[in-house]
Amino acid sequence: MAKKSTEVAPVAKPGLPAYLQDYTGPTGAEGIDNEDVTIPRIKLAQGTTPEVKAGELAEGCLFLNVTGEVLAAPGETLKVIPIVQGKEFILWKDQSFDGGGVFARARRVMVDALDPDTGEKYKVARYAWDKPNQSFENKIKGILPVTWNTLTFVDENNMDKFGSANVNDPDSHPAATAHHNYVVVLPDYDNTVAALSLSNTAVKKAKDFNAMLKMGNAPFFARVFTVGTVPETNNDGQEYKNYSFKPAGFVEDENVFTFTKGLFESFSDKGFVVDQSDKEGGSDAASADGGKF
Repeated sequence: MAKKSTEVAPVAKPGLPAYLQDYTGPTGAEGIDNEDVTIPRIKLAQGTTPEVKAGELAEGCLFLNVTGEVLAAPGETLKVIPIVQGKEFILWKDQSFDGGGVFARARRVMVDALDPDTGEKYKVARYAWDKPNQSFENKIKGILPVTWNTLTFVDENNMDKFGSANVNDPDSHPAATAHHNYVVVLPDYDNTVAALSLSNTAVKKAKDFNAMLKMGNAPFFARVFTVGTVPETNNDGQEYKNYSFKPAGFVEDENVFTFTKGLFESFSDKGFVVDQSDKEGGSDAASADGGKF
């Protein structure tokens, strides 16, 4: 997948013969749900990333997890067109305990609520576990045994709050890690569809990015942003790399906008799941406080 140019993608349907450029009929893939497709994920190479340890990648580069292809070297930026955004919470099994993995995931749902003053019903967003009312045995850092119990929603027992990873320590991390997920198009790479998942120290960067997405009147799938990396230091003096986002104008080609709008409608209708199976310890970035229990 060679880098084509520094211009926003010249065509919306790269590689198609002329007779298919305006085709709008069935594709044969209508029965495949988005959640059954693995979206390649853009990863930030940290000092702890296996490919960096093996000398295959430079720390601070952005690369695709499925191919290892470098999208932006350290100091460079990558153009992205955001398509959809979503947030989820994940209960991670510690990497040092049985090899890590995902215990449970919680995704956004709209539920009824009752105004205590007026008695009127209204809708609120909550995060519902895919494995409700279950217990999970974990060992933080492979040392400290803990038991995590899910209910129906994350906020029912404050699993997203500090002090929930280790109930005996009010300063411990949240048991449920927040992940801000994005599906994006890479205009410099033949409009490849990829995902970004920001968690832990990258949550602040995600909130900054979300603020940019909310600005202005244009749909964000008509806008271009750059993603780069910056050095940061946690409370224990450990250095790591973090994300950096900046606005970079608008999609100029109407065909590309038609393409991204179609993707937005598809993912909005069917939803999307970001494959997190190759996350190192559940994060692409170091802990802000050096990894306190």
